[in-house]
Amino acid sequence: MRKFILFLVSLCFLQIADAQSAKVLVDKIAGILGDKIVLKSDLTNYIEDIQRRGGEIPENAECVLLERMLMDKALVL
Repeated sequence: MRKFILFLVSLCFLQIADAQSAKVLVDKIAGILGDKIVLKSDLTNYIEDIQRRGGEIPENAECVLLERMLMDKALVL
């Protein structure tokens, strides 16, 4: 019985160690203009908002919309 409990505890520690080694991308900087940044998640949300509203998405949407977002930030600056 003691060996079985020791085996279960060891198995739990191995799973915890494996879970900590998994790399997860949280967010990425897509563009920088002055002291303002545009995150990849902001760009993705912008594209999804346009789709939800029924707007037309260009063929190279990420590039075009990133440029538009940077132009908006340039106007603010």
